Amino acid sequence: MRKPSDTRSWLDRRFARREDGYYYAHQPIYGFGSPHSEPGHLRRLARTLNLLLALSRLEFATFLDVGAGEGYLTTLIQRTLGSRGVALEVSLEAAHRARELFGLPAVVADAHELPFPDDSFDLAIASEVVEHVEQPWQVADELKRVARKYVVITTEEFCADEKEQALMLKLRDFTKPHTERNFFIAHDLRSMLGDDIELRAQFRNHLPHEEGRMRIEDARRVISRIAQVDEPAQQTKGVIAIARLRGAEARNSPRLHREEVLDSLLKPLIDSPSVAPPVKPLPWPQDAPQPTCQTEDCKARGKPGEECDHLIQHPDGIYEYAPPEAEVEAPPQWAVKFSAGNTASGAERRKLSRLLRRRQRGDLLGAPEPIAFKLAWFAVRAWRKLLRLFAC
Repeated sequence: MRKPSDTRSWLDRRFARREDGYYYAHQPIYGFGSPHSEPGHLRRLARTLNLLLALSRLEFATFLDVGAGEGYLTTLIQRTLGSRGVALEVSLEAAHRARELFGLPAVVADAHELPFPDDSFDLAIASEVVEHVEQPWQVADELKRVARKYVVITTEEFCADEKEQALMLKLRDFTKPHTERNFFIAHDLRSMLGDDIELRAQFRNHLPHEEGRMRIEDARRVISRIAQVDEPAQQTKGVIAIARLRGAEARNSPRLHREEVLDSLLKPLIDSPSVAPPVKPLPWPQDAPQPTCQTEDCKARGKPGEECDHLIQHPDGIYEYAPPEAEVEAPPQWAVKFSAGNTASGAERRKLSRLLRRRQRGDLLGAPEPIAFKLAWFAVRAWRKLLRLFAC
């Protein structure tokens, strides 16, 4: 099993600028279809659209974005909802990008040990994080500890039933430093966040598109179609889990308009991948405490965070928290299945891989595109496969 330091090193390389200043973004910060960010813009924007609409039903002034990457979601929440946020990442390079691109208050820390007192923020969110961490139940406990009103978790690695989950867990690849190590069902999320949670799907299954060649109006139409989902179902992908703490209220309907949010998501936040924009650093959110050491030793002595050896502040204002390595606790009974030993190899793995491909083809057949479009897409794939066989 890889150590967290291996993951941090990999993420630092991933989020670093090249020597010539070029930055290849994780999220579509340069606008839809840009080749300067990771592909999958349709699903990313559909997820973000539904997430922003879900958040607009909640009343919160401050929030902590755990696993914020270069600060894309943190910035969108601030601009669309007016709340003030802090971007937290395990990677120092990612925190640098969030600071230089968007001026965000940024903290470097492990999601398993957050450097904030209890009830520090109105809302704590971890979007596409819990599938990557070693102990998702501990991350959920930390989110609940620092949040006053709401905890929101999203993950694309959500399974419709235990059978699908068992298949995905068997096919995990732990040779990768930042792999999907956890796949969840509804029971797991309730075990982490409590029974009183709301589960919403992220988007519908859909056929792949050549995003770089799509017109904006076509992309808008596809995103609008695949984002029309409610609760997780067989033909949907991913989940948005919302836990209301201490009886916090939620609106019956979003205060944002779907079409207006989608229009804004299709536009670039950053113009150039090679030049950092001149951004004025944002102040730390009011009513949210700055990071402090949460080790028992420092709390017992009442030692301020800025004087603690475990917490430093970089010249650009980024905080970095590195407490002593804690002893790994045994997982709760429901989470034993996430063990790295629960994987397949050899002939079993090949058999399960074939089964997964059949399931994925079935999912595509249930996609919202017209049947003629789907048949044409499968025909093209079959034709290309035959051409590759003849070429060999």
